[in-house]
Amino acid sequence: MPTPVDLVTDLPADFEVFGQAVDTALADLKGGTTGQILSKTTNTDMDFTWIANDQGDITGITAGTGITVTSPTGPVPTVSINTAVTADLTTAQTLTNKTLTSPVLTTPSISNINAKGDVLIGSADNTLAIISVGNNGESLLADSTATNGIRYQGSITAGKNFIINGGFDVWQRGTSFSVSAFNFPYTADRWTTFNGAACTISQETSTVPTGANYALKVTGGATTAAYEVFQGIESLNAIRLANKAVVATILATGTSAITHSLTIEYSTSVDPNAATGTWTGVGTAGTATVTSGTFSTIKATATIPSTAKSIRIKVTTGSLTSGQTAIFGNAQLELGTVGTEFSRAGATIAGELALCQRYYFRNSGAATNDMILGFCGVSGTTTAPVYIFQPPVTMRVAPTAIDSANLQAIDQATGYALTSLTLGAGNQANVIRLVGVVSACVAFRPLAINASANNAFLGLSAEL
Repeated sequence: MPTPVDLVTDLPADFEVFGQAVDTALADLKGGTTGQILSKTTNTDMDFTWIANDQGDITGITAGTGITVTSPTGPVPTVSINTAVTADLTTAQTLTNKTLTSPVLTTPSISNINAKGDVLIGSADNTLAIISVGNNGESLLADSTATNGIRYQGSITAGKNFIINGGFDVWQRGTSFSVSAFNFPYTADRWTTFNGAACTISQETSTVPTGANYALKVTGGATTAAYEVFQGIESLNAIRLANKAVVATILATGTSAITHSLTIEYSTSVDPNAATGTWTGVGTAGTATVTSGTFSTIKATATIPSTAKSIRIKVTTGSLTSGQTAIFGNAQLELGTVGTEFSRAGATIAGELALCQRYYFRNSGAATNDMILGFCGVSGTTTAPVYIFQPPVTMRVAPTAIDSANLQAIDQATGYALTSLTLGAGNQANVIRLVGVVSACVAFRPLAINASANNAFLGLSAEL
């Protein structure tokens, strides 16, 4: 070991003598950057290295339910919520701006809804129930007598049906008609026909839709043919439907395996005849092949053109041989694309009759001397009685035609054969003037009209 006065020393040798030679591994302690820490590199003495200060006691992370971990042993794991896993929450939760996917609420639950249109409702305190979807066109109705307090019901709003006498309730002209070829008679009120061969159109009383009184039956004649039945809708109502979607429906049955059709048509003319006017089909026609005794629904849809002034629906039977039948009931034309439950245009049969009488009314007498018109006439001469009276409802226009049979003029004592009865001058929709011709009567006596024989009638028409 050198002394303080030694001028020259042998340092390595002197240190070894001292017992503390310099270890070259201490060079590893040099270097590093701010923030780093020393770490043992190997088990060798004095073997160190500089590393980042990101060491801790956690050596790995294990993912739990609903948790996803990337690089769980570090050095810095990434932890995220696994949205594909549903957590079972056993404590009260407050959810804000969250979307629930198939949560189980109670029984029944959202998971019990298994059909389009099912509705989950409350049926009692803290109790849920499911109502299955109703029929097309039906709406939900509150009903305290229903099991769950609510039920589906079809719309029966009065006035939604643009077809008058769609239930074939009113038959003022009679109940059976032998129709010759190429003839266009009115049969059931507001319904007319066009036939290329003879047939019979009659009131059907046995095979009718549920809840209906009557239907219309077409019976094929000797020549096999198809037959057409129409109803025209006057411009007053048809113009309301311009540019709107409409749906027509009718029930059909009769001889089985015959296909019948339904068409919506329009005219650019004002109030043409329903059978003989110029008509253009529009939209999608409907067809149905019927089963005997069972009513099938025929449906047609259309958007009415802006140029339409009048509308009609046309029912066409399949080819009927002699004695084969087609039966139709509950005809309806309404706004929309889905046919709803049938409803009378006039709401009640009395209302339906009044609507029919706006176009045609008839007073009838089944037996001789039945009264047709009361004392509403007088004759200024012995041959020309004049009758002025009000029809039961204001007609569509002043009547344009008269039909009658088996009538006589009668005063307080005597009946006089009416050889003719015609529309007089000055008629209006609500005041009618008829002029008769008799061979002889007492002048200036009040005169009525009654039946001179069975099955008498007097009818006035303001039809399209």
